[in-house]
Amino acid sequence: PLGAHTPEAVLGSIENELARIRSEPPTPDELDRVRTRLAAASVRRLVSNQGLAFQLVASQATSGDWRETFRLQERMAEVGADDIVEVLDRYFIPEGKTVAILRRSPP
Repeated sequence: PLGAHTPEAVLGSIENELARIRSEPPTPDELDRVRTRLAAASVRRLVSNQGLAFQLVASQATSGDWRETFRLQERMAEVGADDIVEVLDRYFIPEGKTVAILRRSPP
């Protein structure tokens, strides 16, 4: 954390934001803005041969199919606010949380 912010304050902010998203899921406009940014990032990655190669390799490594590179936009378009809340409820739970705070020792 920068400045006077503590790791505990950052953790509290993250937990507050997750709780807010659960109670106020993203609006259709917010989801559209995220989809637009992700689509633009995908296009930028595919502009060069090197970017295309890295993306194809990443898709092959993560999903087992290089063609997933070109299906990702369709899959992202299907994600709705309810899906996001479902992921929060399934994976972002206190029982599954691990927090590590690293502190520098005094000089």
